[in-house]
Amino acid sequence: MDPLASANTLLAARRNEEAAQAFARLAIQAPGHPLVLLGLATAQHRLGKKEAALANLAKVRPRASSDPVIAHNIAKFHLAELDQKDQGLALLREAHEKWPGDVPLRDDFIGVLSGLDAAGETVDLGRAALAKGPDSVNLRLALAAGLLQRGDAPASTDVLRGALDAWPTHVKVLESIARASVYDPRADGPAVRAAHEVHAAAIRRHVPANPPLPPARPDPRVLGILSPDFKRHSVAHFSLPLIRELASRGWKVRCYYTTESQDDVTAQFKALPVSFLDCPWMPPIELASRIRADHVGVLLDLAGLSAGHRLPTLLLRPAPVQLTYLGYAATTGAAELAARLVDAHTDPDGHDAHSTERLIRLPGCFIAYGPSASAPEPGSTPPGPFTFGSFNALLKLCDPTADFWADILRATPGTRLLLKTGALSDPPTREHTRRRFESRGVDGARLDLRGWSDDTRHHLSLYDEVDLALDPLTYHGTTTTCEALLMGVPTLTVPGARHASRVGASLMHAAGLPEWIAPTPAQGVRLASRAAAAGRRDPASRNQVRQAFLASPLANPSSVAASLDRALQDLASHAGLRSS
Repeated sequence: MDPLASANTLLAARRNEEAAQAFARLAIQAPGHPLVLLGLATAQHRLGKKEAALANLAKVRPRASSDPVIAHNIAKFHLAELDQKDQGLALLREAHEKWPGDVPLRDDFIGVLSGLDAAGETVDLGRAALAKGPDSVNLRLALAAGLLQRGDAPASTDVLRGALDAWPTHVKVLESIARASVYDPRADGPAVRAAHEVHAAAIRRHVPANPPLPPARPDPRVLGILSPDFKRHSVAHFSLPLIRELASRGWKVRCYYTTESQDDVTAQFKALPVSFLDCPWMPPIELASRIRADHVGVLLDLAGLSAGHRLPTLLLRPAPVQLTYLGYAATTGAAELAARLVDAHTDPDGHDAHSTERLIRLPGCFIAYGPSASAPEPGSTPPGPFTFGSFNALLKLCDPTADFWADILRATPGTRLLLKTGALSDPPTREHTRRRFESRGVDGARLDLRGWSDDTRHHLSLYDEVDLALDPLTYHGTTTTCEALLMGVPTLTVPGARHASRVGASLMHAAGLPEWIAPTPAQGVRLASRAAAAGRRDPASRNQVRQAFLASPLANPSSVAASLDRALQDLASHAGLRSS
């Protein structure tokens, strides 16, 4: 391997001190080499030497106007190292317009768009690029992400399956197909399982059969928790109070945080009586070795296949008992995980074949929400028509859901539908969403489409405008349903045939509001019509729903913690673990 490639390998592995030294030596041998200076700047910035990094970046900038590779790398530096998304995207856009035939630059530009709530431009550019060629796996992944982001899981899956002809074992393609299957209304439980098993098998081909791990000395009371979401994220509403409860019950908790993002919620996790390891770039074998060295007896995965997951580490079996829970609405597809924690509403009898893991059904609801102490009280209902609402991610808005919600709107003349989610910050996506309802006979003026806001109080206060929340059909809400209940708004939900489409029923049962569970969409339309005919929800009604929710097991993590505590102890005991 040539010295520059070797230095870049160190950089990719996050061995930043070694990378900085390697690039510094190259800078002496080849003064002014732009890729050497960019590599050195990256390593320096990661090591906290920001002035030196920016000085080296400044030396390279003049070359960006004439060299697409340099322009591309400078844009990536702004995106990945400086976290300057707007400037990085602008630099990528400028470079792409100047060198439209540069395929890596094209694919990176469309890929960045796909992660920035810009689904409209992502889909338009992605489709045009795919039609023009050349095809590439990164182009397919970006286009598929854009399609999924705006609620078209079937089209996303079709784009990805088209990639399998050229890249039949590509792990990222198989992972994306598995994720999309959870949103795809065409995929039943066995199909979702099959997609996840294929992905797990692809990862397993890269996992050593006999990894060099430390000898196992597991402690049955040491609980490892593996998650990319120890931050301001929907999963944290459930995991933070649960970890606090488990630690109070005598578990020695070890948290392994697999992403870089740090915020005020991360600080709350770190303040718990647990050990906490930041390990976003730790290779699978190194992380597995650390988990073993920490004597973890039970390892609880909170990611599944969500972004930042560590399935390769789990396939190395670092703990004798491994299970998955909470952060993902489907199986992992991996036999290396012994169990998955659910309940009888999300996964009734007959659903066991949907999961490679053994289903352990916790009594009552399988999760509990920790309400924010800063949440506002429900306010007065503003003037206006009866309003249905959903603050779920737009990627849950599959065609059957659009059909269902359009049926409700047609059956309730004069009502409106308020949708709020990050993807609707994008004007083309808003227009695409409006057209989807207009094609179903709903006047687009009856839709109120709003983008995301970071202000939690403002976000929650918008439920004052909603009289009845609507659950998507294929993939139910979880945090959104709990937030609506906290603000005094029930959610109309229709149970489906697999876990992701049954969570709403579990939540509404746990909240003591089973009357909002409709057996079929047609009966859901009738329920919605009766609600609209009864008029807008008054403050007394909102407060009644809120208080019932706060008094229910769904808003009291101690009840779930007790069930989870017993389940974890049983698993450790059945695995033959004994305290030393």
